[in-house]
Amino acid sequence: MAEALLLASGGGITLWTRARDEYLRLQGDTFLTTVGNIMTNDFSKLVANSNLAHWMETLAIVATYSGREYQALCEQLAERLEKEKFDIRSALICYICAKNFPKTVSIWAITHVASQGSQNLALQDLVEKMAVLQDVTKFQQAKREMYAEILANSGRLTAAMRYLCLLPDDNSSATLRDRIFNSAPAQMGQMPGALRADSLSQVVIVHVM
Repeated sequence: MAEALLLASGGGITLWTRARDEYLRLQGDTFLTTVGNIMTNDFSKLVANSNLAHWMETLAIVATYSGREYQALCEQLAERLEKEKFDIRSALICYICAKNFPKTVSIWAITHVASQGSQNLALQDLVEKMAVLQDVTKFQQAKREMYAEILANSGRLTAAMRYLCLLPDDNSSATLRDRIFNSAPAQMGQMPGALRADSLSQVVIVHVM
């Protein structure tokens, strides 16, 4: 094999690449396989075959070498951690790296009530984390409506409607407002007109009251 690589080095890039790939295939070594995936830019295969017990190493590799594929690869790794290893906390980190705002919030919504014990405290903690993540990642309006849907699905219809009233009108928020109103017309009829807030801190106060 050493002689083959030496000869291939003088036969042009195509021959050298073929010899290199064959060498890596025959070795069957995990480290060399990883090196080969990096050399060939086959990061999807690297993530798909990686040992989930060492997911942080895989994340470090894609963060260092994958370039524009980084977010998609983080998403791929997160899905493997969630579905194959059932490691929700590790998957959450990868979803954050992938900038998957809806998935991140949905996991927080599920885990916070169980960890906090109180729905009010869980919702307060959730909206604080959402505010920080939203500011850092600069997510757009459409993503923020997901929080109102989480509130509505947890039975906090008034809080959900108040939150929606703080957002600019568009087709998506209008549809959600209509659905919430029709689910509890008597309760919604007692609400004052559209609310406004000058800062995010006011939004947090409205949510947890």
